[in-house]
Amino acid sequence: MLTENELIKISEICKDKSHIRFTIGTYHDGKIDRYLFGSDGIELPFEKHVYEIGSITKTFTSTLIAKAIAEKKLFLEDTLNHFLSDLPQDRVYPIIRRLVTHTAGYPTDDEWIRPEELDLFEKDFAFNPYDTVDMERLTEIIISRIVEDKDYDMAYSNIGVSVMDSVLESIYHKDYDILLQELLDEIGLSDTYLGDQKVNGNLLCGFTDDNVNTGHFYWKKAGKIKAAGYLFSTADDLLKYAAYLMDEKNTYLKPCFTKQNCIGPDMGICWQLKPDSGFAWHNGGTRSFHSFLCMDTIHKNAVSILVNYESGNIEQLGIDILKCLKKDMDTVI
Repeated sequence: MLTENELIKISEICKDKSHIRFTIGTYHDGKIDRYLFGSDGIELPFEKHVYEIGSITKTFTSTLIAKAIAEKKLFLEDTLNHFLSDLPQDRVYPIIRRLVTHTAGYPTDDEWIRPEELDLFEKDFAFNPYDTVDMERLTEIIISRIVEDKDYDMAYSNIGVSVMDSVLESIYHKDYDILLQELLDEIGLSDTYLGDQKVNGNLLCGFTDDNVNTGHFYWKKAGKIKAAGYLFSTADDLLKYAAYLMDEKNTYLKPCFTKQNCIGPDMGICWQLKPDSGFAWHNGGTRSFHSFLCMDTIHKNAVSILVNYESGNIEQLGIDILKCLKKDMDTVI
């Protein structure tokens, strides 16, 4: 049950958003509960919706990386060129640990997206600037970035995580799409879709805060930013995924939730961590979708929030809800 303060925050986020579908899911005591809100925070009869989840995709890439580590096919101290043999070999490349904690010195979006692409992104809702990067362009971006063998200040880099697509393909000799679909099938996430797949569900359109329909992103098969943000999913599937991640039988996932970085806020493999509380979280944002998944790895609770508008502080709301679930459990104990 959501608290009065949480309902007030939801109403504030949903205010004057005519087409909003604001979904909250909680995982507590092994059970999933979900809520759906519309314009001005009015609660609606629950209906499952499919949303773009953006950078929460990185956590699925993290899970694939953890599998490779467990199989001793990859080590976090390996360098990128160990797996991408077509790169010039007479220079320094980041180690995997730095790539997955955003401390590799790799470019942020405003450094690699071309000015004309940013301009088109503002004018054309159908344009997806992340889908312009094929292997040739990704290689150009990597080669143009001269780095040293050191931990850089944390700078969020979609490129840094996206190269793991190619690393995983090199290890398994399979397309990243196939590896990711195999993972989704293993966990049983039937309502989670790759970006270039047809969605067999209630796929929402995104909206600006001025209630302008922006549709949703389209992704080409050959794109190389997929590992950083091209999944679509539902609140239920994200909570099933969280339950899988928190299942103590899946010991191979421990590196994902162990601090891996030396500089900046605590990070596991792609996950942001709050060690004092046992929380691990990641958010996602596309043009007009906003998503958040947060887990309490100690008490085995989780919260997912999905919204089809561009703004709203759903991260703090999600953490507040997770804290309330913990208090409920502490009371029972």
